[in-house]
Amino acid sequence: MSQSDFNIRIDLPSTHRFLNVAGLGIDAILQRLGDLIPGAEQVSREVQVAAQEICANVVDHAYAEDEKGRLTIEINIVLKESRLDIHIKDTGKEFEPDLVRQPALGELQERGFGLYFAQKLMDEVVYQREEGENHWHLVKKLKVEDSADIETALN
Repeated sequence: MSQSDFNIRIDLPSTHRFLNVAGLGIDAILQRLGDLIPGAEQVSREVQVAAQEICANVVDHAYAEDEKGRLTIEINIVLKESRLDIHIKDTGKEFEPDLVRQPALGELQERGFGLYFAQKLMDEVVYQREEGENHWHLVKKLKVEDSADIETALN
């Protein structure tokens, strides 16, 4: 492990069947940190929901449930800055943010909340298209006393 990062990479087929694996990876990391992060259970739930919503959108829209597609999910803890970074990468159809409508919060609707939830639950949600790949970067700032304690807990 480098002095500043802890990294796990998960490669999944583009199908809803395996999206819970990303959430389990996030939860496993945050459980290892235990008492070092106040409200770790709530943080874990929020990050899991956000990551799974973005992954579900990739499956539904970037690949249209083509199981030949792949999702790469990187879960990083950046110790120096006390934050959890989630990078989600795919080679599916390009996302067009300008075409996404904000959900009608006062109305009944079944779909269209994923990106909204991710943006509300995370401190940052950034999308970029680079070299034929979709890149999502989700950031959750962690409230910790000492990043050295986090490094010890992750070893």
